Order: sequence, then structure tokens, then C-alpha cells
Amino acid sequence: MLRKIRTAGSVIAMTLLAAAFAIRCGHEPEPGATTEVVDREIPGMHASNDLDPVTANRWIDDVRLDGTPTPGEFHAGETVLVTMRVNDAPAGSVVRVSIHDAGDREVWVDERPVSREEPRLSFSITAHRLGSGAYEARVLVGDEIVARRSFAVTSSRA
Repeated sequence: MLRKIRTAGSVIAMTLLAAAFAIRCGHEPEPGATTEVVDREIPGMHASNDLDPVTANRWIDDVRLDGTPTPGEFHAGETVLVTMRVNDAPAGSVVRVSIHDAGDREVWVDERPVSREEPRLSFSITAHRLGSGAYEARVLVGDEIVARRSFAVTSSRA
């Protein structure tokens, strides 16, 4: 009987190989960006939109928080804009963006299908709808979180 055994060393080797490939292809994360890639499925998430983490992460690139002159800080009248490249995702696949407050409660969510005609997707919400505080925007494909971006909303400009 042939068994596939995954050791810590093989997981580290796969991670290093993925990082080297990303650098070689010119994909560098923006400052302060965190990416979570795991080589296992999330328990209990066996649905029709279920993807493996590697495939989900391949579909989405260049996730950014735009709409403010100060990175990661939005004021009441500004628009929080989450943009990304989706040209590797199949047409019709759905991308979801959710915003969570400091208590990890989902306070806003939107989802859109990928179109063949548009290589980028944008999601927006006016900062005053969120209120002052610390937030995290999460980009999901299927059940996989492919990017997280932290930001803050302040009531007015200093």
C-alpha cells in the first residue's frame, strides 16, 4: 500500500517554492499585507463553491485598499475601495469581500461574479457607514480567504 506522508519539511519546501515563484513573477505583497495560505481544507466546508486554498489564491492578485491619501486610514467622508485583479479566475466564479470590526463581527459584505470582459473587481463602501474604529477587509473565493487588509476609520481629518 502506498501512502502519502506530508512532513513539516515538505510543507516548508512548498511554501518556499511558492514564495520564490511569486517573486520571480513580480508579485510582491503591498506593505502591511498578510496572506494566509494553508495546505488543508477548512473543516465542514464541503459545498459546491468549495475550492482548495492554492487554486483560490491563484485566482486573485494585487488586492489593494484605495480611496485615501493615507494608507490604511479612512475618514468619514471617504470611500473604502477594495480592488483586485481577477484575470486568472474563471468567468462566473464569485468573489466576496467582507469587512469585520475589531470584535471579528462581519459588518458589511458584498459579492460579485467574475466577468471575462473585466480583469479587475472593485468593492466600495463609504467610511461613515462603518463608523469609527479598526476594521479588516477579507477577500474570499469559495470558502477560502485569499487576502486580508487592515484599516481604520476616523471621524474627521486631524
